[in-house]
Amino acid sequence: MEVEVPAALKGKRILVVDDQGSIRAVFQAFLRDLGFRNVLSAIDGEDSVHFLEKHAVDLIICDWAMPKLSGLEVLHIIRAHEQTKDLPFMMVTSSSEIAKVQQAVELGVSDYLIKPFQPGQLCQKVISLLQASDYKAQKLPIQDLTAPRSADEDLTQKQATEASADEQPAEQSTNQEPAGQDPTTEKQDEAAG
Repeated sequence: MEVEVPAALKGKRILVVDDQGSIRAVFQAFLRDLGFRNVLSAIDGEDSVHFLEKHAVDLIICDWAMPKLSGLEVLHIIRAHEQTKDLPFMMVTSSSEIAKVQQAVELGVSDYLIKPFQPGQLCQKVISLLQASDYKAQKLPIQDLTAPRSADEDLTQKQATEASADEQPAEQSTNQEPAGQDPTTEKQDEAAG
């Protein structure tokens, strides 16, 4: 089934955030093949926050499990600011655990995509989010990322006190460096932003 992207959406700025260069490349290539002209990328959660301080986007597609800042922590930062609280945000995860989905919903995720997925699913979700949104793209206020924060831990503690559940989401250590980063896949179009 071929999906037609409305012409009005093709110029929207989409930020793909994933610490795996091959995954970023797949998302970018697929979205560009559909006709989206402004597909940008960030190599991890921290990089995405710095990018958003300088550039406004219309949609974020963000992996959950990343070093430095998880997708949930990025979502928490985005939703905490008036300028970006309504920015459409799609979380991508390899987990269909109800607890993880609930965490993202509690923080205001717009939609989620579970890996592996079909290209048509991604396209439908992207079109739906962009069409439903009346968000006017704005930059994120400057963030102090040195302050300790973990949306994953905050929500886990909240859920533990509410439901005494044993299951906690997998969390990436914030002091790990991504292994084998390919510098050619780092964020694109920064100069144009």
